[in-house]
Order: sequence, then structure tokens, then C-alpha cells
Amino acid sequence: MSGNIAPSRESSLTHLDRQDSSSMTWVSGPEGQTKIGCQVDSLPIETLREIIHLALSATSRDGETCPWTTQVMAVCRYWRSVVTNNPFFWTGIDLSRTSEFIVLCLQRSANAPHINLFFGPPGWRSQPEVQLSESALASIISPHYSRIVRVRLHLQDHIAACRALPLLKARLPRLSSMFLQYNPSIKANPEMLALHLNPHHLPSLRSISLSNMTVDWTGVPISQLTSLELNCVDLQRADDPLAELLDLLEAAASLQSFSYSCQEGALSEVDTASEDGALGEDDSDTADRLVSLPHIQRFSLTGMSVDIPRVLTHIKIPSDAQLLLDVPGVCDEYMDEGCSKLPPLLCGILPPRSPNLPCLGDARHLMVWVRYDIYVIADTRDTPLWQVRPWRRNPEYKWSWPPSIIHGGMVPTAVTPEPAFCITHADGLDDLTLDPLLEELCVTFPPTVETLVVRGVVGRSFLVDTECWASTLRAFPGLQELDIVAEDCNVAPFPDALWEWTDPPCLHLRTLFLRFDLHCATGEKTLSDLCSALQHRADHGLRLKVLTLFLESEPDRRIFHANSTEPPYNSPFLHQLPHRFRETQAKLESLVDVFTVQLRVVN
Repeated sequence: MSGNIAPSRESSLTHLDRQDSSSMTWVSGPEGQTKIGCQVDSLPIETLREIIHLALSATSRDGETCPWTTQVMAVCRYWRSVVTNNPFFWTGIDLSRTSEFIVLCLQRSANAPHINLFFGPPGWRSQPEVQLSESALASIISPHYSRIVRVRLHLQDHIAACRALPLLKARLPRLSSMFLQYNPSIKANPEMLALHLNPHHLPSLRSISLSNMTVDWTGVPISQLTSLELNCVDLQRADDPLAELLDLLEAAASLQSFSYSCQEGALSEVDTASEDGALGEDDSDTADRLVSLPHIQRFSLTGMSVDIPRVLTHIKIPSDAQLLLDVPGVCDEYMDEGCSKLPPLLCGILPPRSPNLPCLGDARHLMVWVRYDIYVIADTRDTPLWQVRPWRRNPEYKWSWPPSIIHGGMVPTAVTPEPAFCITHADGLDDLTLDPLLEELCVTFPPTVETLVVRGVVGRSFLVDTECWASTLRAFPGLQELDIVAEDCNVAPFPDALWEWTDPPCLHLRTLFLRFDLHCATGEKTLSDLCSALQHRADHGLRLKVLTLFLESEPDRRIFHANSTEPPYNSPFLHQLPHRFRETQAKLESLVDVFTVQLRVVN
């Protein structure tokens, strides 16, 4: 496909259908005439669709609202024929369109085995073209009930979209995925937003995603679901909402992915015996309850720190399952109350080394990153993230999930898989300290951790002292690889913690990656102390294999070469310290197998 794709009006489609859709361009050659583009017709539908979408993304203009099918058909008669005659390009039925266009899409997709119904975002019009009545919509769609595979309705723009909900009561034998999202800012009859299903009409339903809906769970085929996502979905048992949630999980025997997001206190029953209506503890029926999820692969919770532990203490997940937690606003909320010290960020939420959560109890790789938010991730496997170590080249590196969106979707999914565990404290503070968080890591994660990565901002007024570093090293005696990539260069107390005469820590430590600034007041002393600590370890058979120093320099400082004529930042790996540290350079090279200096130029 070549040339600019110009949009045409949707109303012209019916007129174009009357023209000869089989018109092709022929060229003469030695062996006769050849039809241009015949290879396109033989491409797999997904490949052809991807080619078209990539071409459109490269030529589209900002604010473009014309459907991609209309844009492609406007290129030439050949491409119009390709799109018009391919039923798979018309399987997405937009319920916000006119009845004529909906009928046209249904006709053109007649030879496709399935269709998908959708209404609204992402990136769609703010106004529907027409508000079809419930009966009118049903009369158009009902002949195609047997082909509906997916339903995706965003109800935040127009309450008219709620008229599509009754369609879900019909017998939909092939419906496998249902996504319903409602914006509570819209004033509507609550009954219109209540989901009532007939489980006998949905034999193929496997995935449900609901936001701000009221659900009659007796009509949902819970036992056959493999994916369930609930976002601010009201639980009906106000006296014991946690028990209701556990009932749902227990009934979902085939569940592989579960995501639950709730408002503060949503899982806390009200203590009716309390005069002020305070939240009570779990009742006796729930206190000792444990729900096993043998098929779960991804378990995600979003909520305040008071609610998440109520769920975690009652579930058991397999060793290969992922646990993803998101705790919004805990730091800001705590500081608003006038407290000078942060609340526990891990110990108050995570059960320490719980055998029911293997992603914690069996963790081998661990990272803490304090920036504006707080991230703690852990892994039980040697995934590419821990092999590539992207934070070593870029201290600001932040992983992106799902991996398919990294670099415009060009990185394969296998490159950066989700970790076995991740907890995020969003809306953090600008000046967080690592020391209390390091103490919590020691309690929460097992001593079998092999890799520890410490990243973030260490406030100058709240330095991590030697005892804190020493406690961290003692807590993880099996540590083999340690990366301290903390900003503000707070590694001065670390070398003293690396060596203790009576009981040296981390006997298996082989790789050390440190970031600090030689230009700060303690830079030279820190380097000298590091040499002494490594000398003691080497003398006692604890020699390091790899040492990397991550240094920072301004562009105009040419200190990294004795007779430098070129900027030092041409090569990020210099393999040497500044010239005035040549004796220290030789000393470090004698104490480790591989010594590398990595330079980052600060503009």
C-alpha cells in the first residue's frame, strides 16, 4: 500500500458499493498480464490487519476520527475491494453508529464466524450518532446472537449505551468476553446499571471485567470463568463483604486471572457493637478461612493498606503465580495527619514469608526503587529482567507492562515479563528514605534472596547508616549480587558494612555494582574504604568476581584521562578511574576478577 490515505465520509460507503468492486489494475509483461496486489489477498488476516494499522498510524493526522476501514477504502478501488470483500474487517460492530451502518457491518461480516460488539472509548467520539431504542437495537442484533464473541461497553459518555445491557440477557452461546465500564458521575437509575445474567445462556463465557456496576452474582457462571476483573463493584453483604469476596473466589474453580480494585474500607465490616460504627475485625467464620486458587496465574489487588492484607491472609496461590499490589496515596495521607515518620509500607500489608504466597516466601531476586512512587518487586525465576539489568545503563529505567507496548510494541512479550511480585505505593513523597524500607525488606523476604537491587533517592538529611547496611547484608546471607544505584551518593557507610572481623556477611557475594560521586566530600574516602573492605574479603577467600563503579561527571570535566583531548562521555564504559586515582585503580583490579568503571554524564 502506497500513497497518503485520505479520509472519506462514511455516508459515501453505500454509494461506493454500487460501483464495480472487482476493478483491478493489470500490467502487461513477457508472460502476459499480471494482476497487481494479488499477493495481498493471500496474506493471513492478522498480518494484513497489522500492515494496515501500521500504515495508518504513520500517516494519520491528530484528531482523526474517520474509521480506518473508510480511510483504507479511499486509497483506490483495489484497496476498497480488499477491505469491502474481507468479512473479518467488519466484525467490530460499533453500537454508537447509525442503524444503517450497523446493518452494513453485519452484512459485510456475514461470512465471518464471529462478531464483537462495542460502544465508546478508547479514542472514540464523545457523542453517539444516534440513540437507538432497546427494541430497535435488539431487532438488529438478535439474528446474530450466535456469532457474538466479545462485548465491550464504555458507558461513561451516554446513558443510551445502557440500552445495550439487556442484550446480555439473551442466549449468547459463543460469548467469551464481557467488558462493562460505567462512570458513576452520570446520573442514572441504579437499576439500569445492575447486571442481570442467565448463566444457562452463556455457556462459553470465560472473561468478565466490570467497573462501578451492581451485579446479581446468582446469574453469573462463576465456575467457568478464567478471568475476573472487578473495579469498585459493590459487594452485597454489607455485614461481611470479605466473606462474599472469598465466596466468589472459592466458586471460581477455573480462575486464572483475578483483579480487584476497591475504595477504602470496602472489605471491612462495620462493628455494630461499636457506638461510633468503627470497623470491626474479621469474624470467627472468616478469620481461619483459606481459599486455595490452584489455577491462578495473576492475582492483582488495588486498594488502601487496610483492605489488601484482609484478602492476602485468606488466599493460597501456586508457586508460578504473580501477585501485583497497588496501594495509592498512603504516604500523602499519612503526612496529612501530621506524622513525621512514614507508616510501614510492607510489614503492615504483606504476611512475612508466607508459605501460601510463594512469590514472597521463595523470592530469589529483589528490587526496591524509591522515586516519587515506591516500587518493590521480587522474582522466583531468572527472567530476562535480571539477566539484562537495564537499570545499570539507565538509573531511571522503569519497566513497562504489558511488555508489548514497550518501544511502540516492537519488543517481544518474552523480553520483559511481569515479575512474580510487585507492590506499588503511588503518590509518594519527594524526599523518601531507604532505611526504614530496607528494614522491612529484611523481615518480609527470605534469607535465600540471591539478588538485591537498591535504587532511589536517599535523602541527605536521612542517611542510611552503616548498621542499616550491615543489617540488610546479614538478613540475606545467600546474596550473590548486590546493586546499590541510589541517588545522592549515600554509599559512604556501606564499605564498613561489607566487612566484619567476627562474622563477615554474604559469603557468596560475587558481583557488586555501586553508584557514587567522586566529587562529593566523602568520595575519595569511600573509595579508600571500599578497597580496604575488598582486601579483607579477598584475604579470607571471599574475593569478588565483578566490581562496577557507576560514576557521574559533568560534560566539561575531562578528568577521566590523563591527556584527554575528547569528551569523556564518548564511551560509557571506561574501564578506569580518573587519572589521579591510578593507584586505587591498580589496587581494585588486583582485588577482583573484573573491574569496570561506567560513566554517566550529567548535563
